[in-house]
Amino acid sequence: MSSRFWFYYMFTFIFAFPLAFSYIGSFETHSWMSTIALIVGIILWIVFIWMIYNQQFKNPNTRLDEAKWLQRNGKLVEAKITRIISKKQIKENYNVLDLEVEFPNLVGTIIKTTINIHDTKPYLNRFDEGNKINLRLNTKEQPQLPWIMAEGEIGSNKGSRKWLFPFTIVYAITTFLFHYQLNSHENAWQWLSLFHPWVWTPAFGMFLFYLIAKLANMILGGSDSKTNELVLNGMEAIGQITKAEQTGKFINEQPQMRISISYTDKNGKKHFTEIKQVVLLTDLHNFKEGDKKLLYLPDEPERVMFLD
Repeated sequence: MSSRFWFYYMFTFIFAFPLAFSYIGSFETHSWMSTIALIVGIILWIVFIWMIYNQQFKNPNTRLDEAKWLQRNGKLVEAKITRIISKKQIKENYNVLDLEVEFPNLVGTIIKTTINIHDTKPYLNRFDEGNKINLRLNTKEQPQLPWIMAEGEIGSNKGSRKWLFPFTIVYAITTFLFHYQLNSHENAWQWLSLFHPWVWTPAFGMFLFYLIAKLANMILGGSDSKTNELVLNGMEAIGQITKAEQTGKFINEQPQMRISISYTDKNGKKHFTEIKQVVLLTDLHNFKEGDKKLLYLPDEPERVMFLD
């Protein structure tokens, strides 16, 4: 299912579902408890609204600034297009492609990865298999954006949902006034308690934010910045999978594996480490005991990732 479906599914779950509890009965309690619930609710709504502001405004602007800096100042490398994974025509003279490319990272290790390209001049055949393109690699510590095309226009995400920020503010105020009108009966906010839907709605939304981020982190095997740092600065070694077993957790019906690894670094020192990684069911055969190429950080040898 598309990301649009899941967004509106979660949107309904956070904002519409709690309203059903507005009519299940009275939440009245002592006046001091109602005041505490009011303060807690206001704090939770402020935090939740701030999270949405960061997600829809601050974080995209930060990423856009980083992309512009990277295109000016990143390390220039040449990447070879090894395969066209997909090509979709959006409109005339506008194609979106997923390309498999390989290039040397900051320490000279050859990396193979996929990049997404918006091609507004397809008649030039710039992105045919075997062609070379220029990339800029991020030299900052813990980069959120690892690389970018050296040439081309940088645009903001047109699929953003900035309307969610003012909507949440209006929703918080409107639903409070609605419940006040429905339940106050000249008792101010004594109808409010810590179990009232107006109080726990923002807490529920923040929990879902955390849960989604946690699931993404488990699927990717770590935070974006840490993974990017490993890809950009990792050195290649031949590792040995000494043990691989399922943890019992499944993400999107795919098993999480606990993999024990040993490898010898460039100085001849042997290291032992363990990683957890979500593996496609169709790729389980690739994680049997035996040799496998990997990347490691010389300064943090316990951090590794597989190259293939």
